[in-house]
Amino acid sequence: MIKQIFPYADFLYILQLEEYYYDRYFKRVLKLFFRRGFMIHEKLVLTSRIQLTYILSVILTLYVPIILGLLSLLVWSNWVITGFVCLGLLILSIVLIPTWVGISSLMLEPFYFLIKKNLQNKAKRLVNETGTKNIMIVGSYGKTTTKNFIQQLIQYNYKSQMVAGNINTPTGIAVWLMKNLNRNTDVLIAETDGYKLGEIADCCKIISPDFVIITAIGDQHLERLGSKKRLAETLLEAIRYSKKDAPIILTKKTQEDFLSLGFDLFKMYGEDRFHMLKDSGDLEYDNEKIEVESLSEINKYNARFALKLCELLKIPSEYVKDEMNKLKLPERRSQEIIKNGFATLDNSYNISFDTAKAGVLEAMKRANAEGKELIIIAGGIPELGKENRTANEDYGRFLAENKISNIILLKTNLVLEIQKGLGSSQIKYADSMSNAWEIITDEFSPDKHIVLMQPELNDLYYADTNFSTMSVE
Repeated sequence: MIKQIFPYADFLYILQLEEYYYDRYFKRVLKLFFRRGFMIHEKLVLTSRIQLTYILSVILTLYVPIILGLLSLLVWSNWVITGFVCLGLLILSIVLIPTWVGISSLMLEPFYFLIKKNLQNKAKRLVNETGTKNIMIVGSYGKTTTKNFIQQLIQYNYKSQMVAGNINTPTGIAVWLMKNLNRNTDVLIAETDGYKLGEIADCCKIISPDFVIITAIGDQHLERLGSKKRLAETLLEAIRYSKKDAPIILTKKTQEDFLSLGFDLFKMYGEDRFHMLKDSGDLEYDNEKIEVESLSEINKYNARFALKLCELLKIPSEYVKDEMNKLKLPERRSQEIIKNGFATLDNSYNISFDTAKAGVLEAMKRANAEGKELIIIAGGIPELGKENRTANEDYGRFLAENKISNIILLKTNLVLEIQKGLGSSQIKYADSMSNAWEIITDEFSPDKHIVLMQPELNDLYYADTNFSTMSVE
């Protein structure tokens, strides 16, 4: 009913994606909405906030022009003129519906802010009453995989729970805890991400860390924070709001990255708190080598954090070695699956330029070992900042340099930059991931090809781009 009386109601789809898209990217979304329009691939979910925003937007759209029109009676005292004024203002108001949506959300923000803070405080009290040992994982990538690895490795030695999926915001964590935290839990594992300064701190105020894992300072999501230095400052909130003397696990490279950005961790927090890991090489537990054939190099990187955490929790070596060969990856994180008959490496959740390159090299290695050709489905690297604004062009150039001939680009507003980097390489285009698979099943063979999915973006990035006029410089 609402969508029938509210033209452009699909504009509110952006509220369903994730709150930061609306709160931090409103101008960008308005620009895309007016200049290109959205191709909605997913069903609109009417949460309570969206419903209230709908209702308030309808009120503003319909009643503001009517009230202003009626006020014109004070000037002209003529109902005919008033009627025309009301009609003109109503037409203008309908054109300005996206503006009313923004105003409605801003008006409701204080109300929802108080609700969120109250919920977060309740969750904090619940965690404190339960008395769990808390593991907090932060970093540009690898958080969810590392969290899953830890849970699988410690679950039979401790009564452990992990905050499910990729829930990593203060409100998301608080909601999960209130619904799911068992009062008999010994160890609680969570991840958090920062869309702005203070958000990791808010998560750590709810779940005060006994252990901190920092996976990496990468080039993902720099559009949110503006620079790697700001990202590093945000990640350090996990240490700042951890418990006194909480162990901190990170790689030597990450420690050097912090130092290059002006943060000397050893001076700031004391060298004794840090447990430094290798970036590559064999996996080890208690200084003994562990053979794990099923993990890619990317996931071996994540496994190192889990193994060190297990050492600190004193998980028996025999158990860890056995479980390492049974680890299950979370969905879309370099999973090896069979899709439509094709051996597929599903790395479609999220990428940066660094992780994209690592994924391509891993897939090439796998394809060469099996004597097959590689097919890559790509849509671009989102949320770029000033420091990595050329990442999509660099990604295209990287694919060209490695002679990847089977490339399917999803029609997002990022792929023109990839095409520029690719140059004259042969490319196929798809409207969606399902359309890409239609192309693959029609034109390629499972016996001769493997597929790398990297990645499927959300609807914010699918725009009606005119590829027929595309040129390459």
